[in-house]
Amino acid sequence: MTSDRPSRFVVSEVLLFRSCATDQKDGNKLYLGDILIRNLTKNDELLKKAYDEQVSEYNEKLKGVNELVRKGEKAVNVPQPPLIPKYCRDYDTTEFLFDGCVVLNSKVYVNGTEKRHLSPEEVDQMRKFINDTIDFLDYQNRIYQKGSGLEAALAIAAVQQPERPKISC
Repeated sequence: MTSDRPSRFVVSEVLLFRSCATDQKDGNKLYLGDILIRNLTKNDELLKKAYDEQVSEYNEKLKGVNELVRKGEKAVNVPQPPLIPKYCRDYDTTEFLFDGCVVLNSKVYVNGTEKRHLSPEEVDQMRKFINDTIDFLDYQNRIYQKGSGLEAALAIAAVQQPERPKISC
C-alpha cells in the first residue's frame, strides 16, 4: 500500500486520525489502516493520479532544498506538501478516537470489535463535527501563517473549538 500524508489533531477531547492508503497491486481499493473502506471511484482514481504526480514534484523540490541546505544556503523556501486527496478527507476515511471507543464509517468499535452502528442523529453530529473541525484547523493555519506566535495563539484562543459529538461508547 502507498500511504497518503496522515494527519492527527485533538479537538474537544476527540482525536481524529486519517491515514488512508490504496492497494499497490491494482490501486483501486481504499484502506484506513488494515480496514478496507471501499473501492475507489473513477473520480477518486483521477484524484489519486494527480496527487501521486504532486507528491513526486514535491519530493523533487525537497531534494533541491536539501541540497541548498547542505551547501550552507540560509534563505531557503521549503515547499508546501500537497493536500491529501478528497477521498482521504471524507467522513468514511476518518477515524474518531473517543475515550473508550473508536468511531469509523458510522460504526462504534471497542477494543477493535464492532459494537454498534451510529444512529442517524449521531451520524449527523459526526459529520457536523468533522466539517467544523476542518474549518477550525484551516482558520488556525491561516492565523499562524499571518502572525507571530503570541498573536496567533491569542487569536486562536478567542475562537471556540467545535462541539464534541455526544456518542456513547
